[in-house]
Amino acid sequence: AAKDLAIILEHFIGAKQKHITNATCFVSRIFHAKARLRRNERGHFMLSSFGDVSGAGFGAAMLMASVQAYLHAELLETGDPALAANRANRYAARVGGGRFVTAWIAVFDARSQQLQVVDAGHGMAWWLSATQAIAVELRGGIPLGVDAETSYQAETLSANGQLVLLSDGVTEHRAAQENGGCFADALSAHLLALTALQLSQKPNQLFEALRSFGGRLPDDDATALFLGFGSAAP
Repeated sequence: AAKDLAIILEHFIGAKQKHITNATCFVSRIFHAKARLRRNERGHFMLSSFGDVSGAGFGAAMLMASVQAYLHAELLETGDPALAANRANRYAARVGGGRFVTAWIAVFDARSQQLQVVDAGHGMAWWLSATQAIAVELRGGIPLGVDAETSYQAETLSANGQLVLLSDGVTEHRAAQENGGCFADALSAHLLALTALQLSQKPNQLFEALRSFGGRLPDDDATALFLGFGSAAP
């Protein structure tokens, strides 16, 4: 899918896109966006979506790009992750051709220090502190595009610390040694090894740990997002 998306962009932009390697994973962030809801200015928000698309090739690349753009536009317009998820779900079910999209969609309100989150079949999120990595427990829902009639509800999290979102290309990366298991088997230890680093340094160091663990970088799309809130904000 990455190769196909690079070809698409080259056609429209006129330049080779060498940096695109994980086209079926997406991250979309808009920091300190001014959200206008019900005609009232509601201050500063951070809007974020993180997800993965099933399948490979041209179709998966196009679905990834269109769902990312759809979520991006909906979050900027409404600031409501549940509404964005419900509308994107109907869109993905209509155009996805049987493919589906996992997504972790969040809106952070800096005044209340709370996250409103919809987890559409993604699940791979952790709070990271100096002493522990705790999986984020949400009711969640099925991936976008599976059932157009699915209704998603936002859940509230208090945000103070570092939030880590990963794709399955990270968690399912196999060890170089036979019977060495997956990266997820010792994920807490791998994440805790990053605690002394600056937030901006952690993604690169995580991928160095992936390379060391598997003897190579993952073959599957591997994406990691680190976000800091409250005292952990950069």
